[in-house]
Amino acid sequence: EPHGKSAKAQYGRQNRYQNCQQTNGQAMIRLDYTEADIKNSVFEDNSALMAITHNFNADDSQTKLNVEECVFQDNTFNKTAGIYYVCGGGCTISKSEFIKNTVNCNTNGAVIYLGFQENCKVTGNLFKENVVADASTSTRVAGAIFFGYEAEISGNVFENNTASNANSDVLGQ
Repeated sequence: EPHGKSAKAQYGRQNRYQNCQQTNGQAMIRLDYTEADIKNSVFEDNSALMAITHNFNADDSQTKLNVEECVFQDNTFNKTAGIYYVCGGGCTISKSEFIKNTVNCNTNGAVIYLGFQENCKVTGNLFKENVVADASTSTRVAGAIFFGYEAEISGNVFENNTASNANSDVLGQ
């Protein structure tokens, strides 16, 4: 995919994004009803609704999302999160860096928003100087990670993240 272009995964397929670089544009990967492995990729200096959305339409799909060894830096996301995962068979987000990103939301927000989904793991990541600006009075706001159901959150490093309406990097409901 060319720099700064959005990609929509093909319905029902296993999609792999490896060694991709999305910079200075409106990069977004939308994964409705599809599985994806996103590895060793860079998302930098983009302005988009979100960088990665998985099952944004919230179906009953059992598809999975894997994000590994990626960098998300200096991006502005204008809806809910950088990575938004709300429905599927599980997700793993590991060994990635989230640095100086801004999430502007009107309700519910975090750098990673897992919604009310089980079988998710967020492990071994760096979250540094991210800002989540929520214009509402939502209680589902965190400086780094929001999850609604059980999730494994371990081995992450959190440095100087901020979120309006919240006082923590991780919030689980």
